[in-house]
Amino acid sequence: MVYHGVSLITPPFLILFAFLLSLGVSMLLGTSVGAMSTMGIAVIGLTHAFQMPVGPVAGALVSGAFVGDRTSPLSGSAHLTATMAGAPFYRGWKVIIKSLFPVFLLCLFLYAGLGIIYGDVPFRADDLAQVRRQLLAPYPFFSPWLWLPPLSVLICALFRIPVLINLAQGAILGAGIGLFLYDIPLTTLLQTAWTGAERYRHPVGGIWPMIQALGVIMSAGALYGTMQSACILDRVSQSITHSASTPEQLMRRTGLFSVAIALLTCNQTLCLMMPGKLMRRSYTEMGMTSSQLVRSISDTGMVMAGWIPWNLNALLCAAAIGVPVVQYMPFAYLLFLLPLYFFWSTRTKNTGSRNRQVSSPTPIP
Repeated sequence: MVYHGVSLITPPFLILFAFLLSLGVSMLLGTSVGAMSTMGIAVIGLTHAFQMPVGPVAGALVSGAFVGDRTSPLSGSAHLTATMAGAPFYRGWKVIIKSLFPVFLLCLFLYAGLGIIYGDVPFRADDLAQVRRQLLAPYPFFSPWLWLPPLSVLICALFRIPVLINLAQGAILGAGIGLFLYDIPLTTLLQTAWTGAERYRHPVGGIWPMIQALGVIMSAGALYGTMQSACILDRVSQSITHSASTPEQLMRRTGLFSVAIALLTCNQTLCLMMPGKLMRRSYTEMGMTSSQLVRSISDTGMVMAGWIPWNLNALLCAAAIGVPVVQYMPFAYLLFLLPLYFFWSTRTKNTGSRNRQVSSPTPIP
C-alpha cells in the first residue's frame, strides 16, 4: 500500500496522503501505534527527502492512525470500549462512524490546505525512487499476492465475521505466502508470530507484545476492582451524575471524565474502562442506549490519548516516527476537533430541554 502510494505522490499532496494512508493502514491493523510503526517512518523519510517540515506530516499521520484505533473492527481499544459499555460492537460502531464523518471531511480540507502551504518545495523524482527501493529492500521480489491477507481481513470485517476467525485466516494466508512464495522457514514464521516483525527498527505485531498489553488491561481491571470495593468509584459516579438532568449533560460529563482519566493516568486503557463501567447504570436509568456511552468515550478520551504529551499512546506514536508530541500536536486536527465536535453536538439545545423528564431519551446527533 505504501509502495504504490509513494509512486503517485508529490509534495503538495503529501500531507493529505499521509492522513489517508495512515487511516487506511490503521483500519487494517486496528492499532495507531502499529500503523505508525509500519508506514509512519517511510512517510517521514519521504518528508525529509522533500525537505518539508515534519510537524504537519506527523500530525496528519497520527490523526489518521487514531481513526483506526477508534473505529476499526479489528481494534482492541474499540472492542474494549464496547464491552465496558455493554454494547454490541457493530451497534456502537454505526454511532461512532456517524459522529466521525463531519470531522473527517473537515480534516480532508485542512490537510489539503496545509499541503498547498507547505508543499511549495523543489521536487525530484529520484527522491521517490530512493524511498521505493527502501520499501522493497526486505523482499527479493514484489508479488501481487501480498495484497491477499489485508484484503481478506477487510472483506471479512465488512461481512462481520468474528474478529478471532478473521485475524486467524489473515495470519494463515500471510504465513502461507511467506512459506510457499518467499521460502521463509517455518521456524522463522513462528518466531515472528511470537515476537513480531522488525520493520524500520521497530517491532511490529507479535503475540508477546499483546501479552504485555493484556497485562496492562489486567492491572487496570485490578485497580478498578480495588477502587470499587472501597466504594471510591461509587462516590465518583454520584458526583458526575448528581446534577445531570438531561442525556446531553450526562454525555458531556462522561466525555470530560474520560479526558480527565487520560490526563491523570497517562494510559488509554483506563480512560476506556472506568467511564464505561461506572456510567452504564446511569445511562440505563436515564433511558439512554449503550451506544451513546460508547460514543461519549470514543469521541473524547480515546482520541485525546494521542494528543496528551505525557500519555503513553502519544509517546509511543512519537517514538515510532521520531517526532516529538509537542511538534505534531498543533497539526493533529482530528484528535482535538472530534472532542470539540462532540461537546458542541451534545450541548443542551434550549433551556426548556433542562426541564424534561430524566427518563425521556433524546436523539443524539
